Amino acid sequence: MELSRRAFIVGLAAAVGPAAALAAAEALGAPLVPRGDPVLVERVRAQPADLGRGRSVAVVGAGIAGLVTAYELARLGFDVSVLEAGSKAGGRIKTLRAGDSLCYDDGTVQHAGFASDLYFNAGAARIPSTHRALLGYCRELGVALEVISLISRSALCVVQEGGGDRRYTVGQLQGDARGLLSELLAKCASQGALNSQLDAEDRHKLLGLLRDFGDLRVDGSFAGSRRSGYAVSPAAGEVAGTLRDSLELRTLLDRRLWYPLWYDEHLEYQPTMMQPIGGMDAISEAFARALGPRLLLGGTAIRIDNISDGARIVYQRDGAAGESVLQTDYAVVTCPLPVLSTLHNNLPSDFLRAAASIDYLPAYKIGWQSPRFWEERDGIYGGISFLDDDTSLVWYPSHGLFEPRGLLVGAYTHGAPAQRYADLPLAGQYEKSRRSLERLHPGQAEQLSQPMCVAWHKLSFSRGG
Repeated sequence: MELSRRAFIVGLAAAVGPAAALAAAEALGAPLVPRGDPVLVERVRAQPADLGRGRSVAVVGAGIAGLVTAYELARLGFDVSVLEAGSKAGGRIKTLRAGDSLCYDDGTVQHAGFASDLYFNAGAARIPSTHRALLGYCRELGVALEVISLISRSALCVVQEGGGDRRYTVGQLQGDARGLLSELLAKCASQGALNSQLDAEDRHKLLGLLRDFGDLRVDGSFAGSRRSGYAVSPAAGEVAGTLRDSLELRTLLDRRLWYPLWYDEHLEYQPTMMQPIGGMDAISEAFARALGPRLLLGGTAIRIDNISDGARIVYQRDGAAGESVLQTDYAVVTCPLPVLSTLHNNLPSDFLRAAASIDYLPAYKIGWQSPRFWEERDGIYGGISFLDDDTSLVWYPSHGLFEPRGLLVGAYTHGAPAQRYADLPLAGQYEKSRRSLERLHPGQAEQLSQPMCVAWHKLSFSRGG
C-alpha cells in the first residue's frame, strides 16, 4: 500500500504541481516529493502503464489542473472520473462565441452577440514560452498554435494631465527612456564619476555601449531617435521625415508611464507568446476528447468526505432528480478554494480555516465587436495600449489582420478597479469602457458593438481570477 501512495503522489505532483503533492504526502504519511524536481514529468511517464490498475480516482473540477490530473492518472492506469459543474471543461479557460451565455451569481445573464467568425478569450488568453509543460501538452494533443503580439510600439499610453489627456506611443516612451537614461550615465562616465569602478579602457567601452543602446550622438547627448517614431513619416524623394521631439526626463518620472517600458520584459510576457488557433478553449477541448466518457459535465459536487477506505462525493446532475454518489479510492479536488468552502465536507478544520483565509483577486474583461480602426488609423497590429483609469489595458487581436472586424478587449483589469467595474450595472460598464476607448481612439468608440463583460469573481464556479 505504501508504494501505491508514493506513486500516486508522484503523479499528482506532475499533474498539479509540487505544492499539492507535498500536502498530499503529509496527509498520507508518504515520503515527500522534492520541490522543483526538473525531471518530475519524465519520472511519472517512466512509471508502468498499469500502475493504477484496480484503484479509482475522482477529480473534482475540470479546469486545466483537473484536466491534467485526470489525463496523467488515466495514463498510469487509474480508473478516473472527472466531475465538472459547468457545461464545458476549461475553468478559467473560457472562450465565448456567438450564442453563448454567461450567468452571474446574482442572476444577471448576458448573451454573446458577436459575429460567427469572432471569439472572446474571456479568461486565459496567452501562452508564454516558459509554460513548457502546457506547450508539451498542446504538442501531444495536437492543439495548433499561432504567435500573438503582446506589445506593439505603435500602441498607445494615455494619461490625464492638467485637465486633459497626454498621448504617447509605446515606442516613444521606450525609445526616449533608453536615450535619456543612457545620456545621464554617459555624462557620469565622461566626467569621471565612475572612475572608482572603471578604468579608462572600460569607460571608453561603456560610452560606446551607451551610444548604441541609447542611440546617442557622438558627444553622448540624446536628441531623439528613429526608435521613438516620427512626427512626419519618411516618404519618397527628399522627404526624410521628421523625428518626434524628445520627451523631457521629467516627463518620464511619472510612474504611470513606467509600465509600458517593461511590460513585455516580464518573464511570462516575453516573446514568443502563443495562443491556440481559433480560441484558448481548443486546449480544454483537446483534453476533453482524450478523457472521453471519464468526463462528466453538469455534475455539481455538493459534499466531499474522507471515508475509511477512500473518498465519497455527493453530486447533483443538471436536469436530474435526486442526488448521485461517486465513491473512489482517492479524490483530487481542483476547484477554487472559495468554491471548496461552499461544499459540505469533513476535511480538517485547520485546512478549512486556511482555505477560507485565501482571497481570490477580482478580475474583469470586456470584449467588443468592432471594425478594425486601430489598424487602419493607428497602425496597431496586435499588442496592448495602456490607460491610467480603471480600464488599465486595451488588448488588440493579433489574428485576422485586414479582416473587416475584430474582437477588441476594451478593458482588462484586476483588484479594486475590477471590483468597481463589476459593481456598475451592465450599461454603466459598457459606458465606462467606451469612455476609455474614446480617450485612446478619439471618435471611434461609437463603432463598438455587442459588448460582453466577464467579472470572474461573480461566476459561481470560479469566484475570482
